[in-house]
Amino acid sequence: MGRFLVVDVTTGDYEIADEDLEASERLLKRRPDALLYDQPIGEPGRPSARIGGFRMAYSSDVPRC
Repeated sequence: MGRFLVVDVTTGDYEIADEDLEASERLLKRRPDALLYDQPIGEPGRPSARIGGFRMAYSSDVPRC
């Protein structure tokens, strides 16, 4: 299983943890106003990114009308 990298895009400060929420909470404890970018690392085939705590949808994830 991979880990998660969470970066404050404003300062470059970061945390790495087994769970994305754990890394986010540790970083927000140090930098309460951080704008976060979240990326799984160490496990191929898990495309995912979060900015500011919201998961970004990829085009294949967006429902079509």
